[in-house]
Amino acid sequence: MAEKKKKPAREKREKTEATILVGSRIKSLRVSRKMSQAKTAEASRISAKYLGEVERGEANISIELINRIAAVLAVPMSAILESEHERPHQELIAEIIRLAPRLNEKDAQITYRMIKMLAE
Repeated sequence: MAEKKKKPAREKREKTEATILVGSRIKSLRVSRKMSQAKTAEASRISAKYLGEVERGEANISIELINRIAAVLAVPMSAILESEHERPHQELIAEIIRLAPRLNEKDAQITYRMIKMLAE
């Protein structure tokens, strides 16, 4: 009986600005829609492990897969491919909230004053 050959482990690719941006947009859209990584991956016909790699910017992603994920998330492909400054308002607010706990006390004070000044 012939032994099954193991697939070689996929090498970690170098993260690029493009893979990081696309992955972070997918994750942000997925989270804002309250979809789990597992459900999103299953509906997109990929493994959750691969989706995790994509979201972390560790894997290249094809246009076809971006199209499938966009369909699952009910957004146009451009929502995944657009630049940071073009993000929808609610997504920007969610990202600010996500990043805020990382600030040290001094930066949190400065950020608070800036946001308060802008909002008034």
